[in-house]
Amino acid sequence: PLNRELWQAFVDKAWLIACIMVAAAAVGVWVGVRSPVVYQSKAVIELDFGEKKVLAIDDVDKREKGGVDLLNTIANNVRASGVIRRVVAENKLTQHKYFTDGTNAPTELQVTASVSGAVVARLRRMTRLIDVEVEMGDPALAQAIAQSVVEQYIKLSNEDRAGVGTNTVQFLMGEETRLKESLL
Repeated sequence: PLNRELWQAFVDKAWLIACIMVAAAAVGVWVGVRSPVVYQSKAVIELDFGEKKVLAIDDVDKREKGGVDLLNTIANNVRASGVIRRVVAENKLTQHKYFTDGTNAPTELQVTASVSGAVVARLRRMTRLIDVEVEMGDPALAQAIAQSVVEQYIKLSNEDRAGVGTNTVQFLMGEETRLKESLL
């Protein structure tokens, strides 16, 4: 009896259910038409630190945890403001029509914030790969920015390493001079 009453109520209100479904479909079509088209571009960074030798089996868990933490830190550094600022400067994005919209050129800070919001960098699970994804309304620009983020991160990373080496050499040469003077 309960199923029969439920079925009868459904049949009696079928016109109302049909109207609600048509209205929901109309709203869905309207939202789909009004939504801007967004393109996604992806670039991948492969990290290779060379082969590590395990000296004791007890250290395996510690090394893996440190490795994942290091990889996550690198993935976060890909989106660092220094990298994004270099991308904006290298590609002259403050003058690009996508960001100017025919008006005065935006500031570098505004474009950097916009690009930073469009860039996502995440570690691919169980790998040493970092996916850099950029979502924008212009497919060519999304692709150029994704590639540029990877290139600028690599350049900045190499410059940082070279800077550390240069500072070390300068320090050691200074120490050499100081020790020679103290011996004489």
